[in-house]
Amino acid sequence: MAGDDRRDRGEGGPLLLSGLIALVFTRLGTRAGSATGVAGYTAAGLGPRAGQAAARCFLAGVVTGAPVVCLIGGAYVAELLGAGGRTAYVAALCLLVLVLAVRLGGVRTGTGLQLVLVAVLVSLVVVAVAGAAPGARAAHWTPFAPDGWAGVARAASPLMLAFVGWEAVAPLTARLRDPRASSPASSGPPSP
Repeated sequence: MAGDDRRDRGEGGPLLLSGLIALVFTRLGTRAGSATGVAGYTAAGLGPRAGQAAARCFLAGVVTGAPVVCLIGGAYVAELLGAGGRTAYVAALCLLVLVLAVRLGGVRTGTGLQLVLVAVLVSLVVVAVAGAAPGARAAHWTPFAPDGWAGVARAASPLMLAFVGWEAVAPLTARLRDPRASSPASSGPPSP
């Protein structure tokens, strides 16, 4: 159908864009390592005034975005408990306080908690797969990827960006002993 043809055009774009973003942040991290991430890179390329503007924009995004993300998490908690809106707000406030406490605790506290959360997430995935395995049937895989590889690409790109957060990782390059060796290996394909 003609509608399907129009829909399928350019679907590799988001995946290509995420790859380019990874490459850009890898190169910026190895060449101009900065503890301030995008703000530092902007200042290096466009001057201190532009760097301050980028820092303010990023701060505004975090200050306005963190409560929203906590409200989403609070709503999940309230739904899980079968509770109402008040529980969602209380859970959101608890999440926000926890995030602020971890941030004030420093990098070691944050990375330690991140390691624990990743271990919990991997454990949950293993439990979910093990629990679903007895009910797995080959017939459930038909049709496999009904929208084709273009559909997989559409889903993979936002998921990758949601979990990886290239910008969030960029400031860590300043902490590496040899950013030119470590950063490309950990964030994507090697760059010359």
